[in-house]
This record gives sequence, C-alpha cells and structure tokens, in this order.
Amino acid sequence: KNKPPIHAMDLIPVDLNSLLFTLENLLAELSELESDPASETYQEAAAARAKFIQEKLFDKDAGIYLDYDFVGDSLTQRSSLAMLYPLFANCATQTQADQVAAHIKIHFLKPGGLVTTQVSSGEQWDYPNGWAPHQWIGVKGLMNYGHEDLAKAIAQNWLNLNEKVYR
Repeated sequence: KNKPPIHAMDLIPVDLNSLLFTLENLLAELSELESDPASETYQEAAAARAKFIQEKLFDKDAGIYLDYDFVGDSLTQRSSLAMLYPLFANCATQTQADQVAAHIKIHFLKPGGLVTTQVSSGEQWDYPNGWAPHQWIGVKGLMNYGHEDLAKAIAQNWLNLNEKVYR
C-alpha cells in the first residue's frame, strides 16, 4: 500500500496554534495579576495568533480549519478533528464556528461520537476511531459558540458507545 510521505516538520498545525493561543491568554492574565508589563506583550501575541488562525488556517471554501504546509504554501486539505481546537480555544469567529459545526455534523458525527478523520488508513488515529480528548474538545468548543444540540449529541453518542463496550 503506497502511503504519502510524512512531512510533519513542514506543517503549522491548527491544534497546536490554538493551544498556544490559550497559553498566551493565560500568561497575559497571570502577568496582569502581578502587574507585570509583559501582560500586554502576551495579549498582543494572542491577538496576532488568533488573527493568523482565522486568516491562514481556515479554508473558506470548505468551511473548516486545516493545517498549513508552509513549504508548499497551502492548506493540507486533510480534515481532522483538529478543526475543533479554535472553537475550544475561543479564537474562531462565530461564522467560522458555525461552518465548522455544520461540517462536523455532516462528516464526523457517528453513532459512537466523533471520528478523528475521514481517512481509513488502518492507523489508530484515523477513521473509524475516535478518542476521548477529541470528544471533550469538540463538545466544549461547540458549546463555546452556541451549538449545544450538536455538542449534546456528540456527548450522548460517545457515552452510549462506552456503555455498550463496557457491557
């Protein structure tokens, strides 16, 4: 089976950048509590990162977030649950969050919760598998943007699957 080469070092991942945005905001808050002038630096870094995520990591045509291949100067076009991290981190726009939610509902929501990707490679991180942290990130991220019904469906499907497997 021919697999494409892995080129992880060429990517700017949407999930990592969303988590860094969260960390920059936390550092800004903590610095502000201590009256540390670095607070402004962290706020500016978080704002710049949010803008980057919104403008460079969002595929307007597909309505989802993707990793950016800086060597190829393009989005990867491989959708995964990483698209939910900007919602989880609260750095998506409402319009972007709405588009991601619609995509998730159609392509990633299954009877057992969320599947990690749409690719059936036989690897543990691909379809049809889903992982608990992604379920939580998806539920929390969707709730951050008012998509409670979809978040509840994901949680219920995941819990139903876990109960079934346990029994």
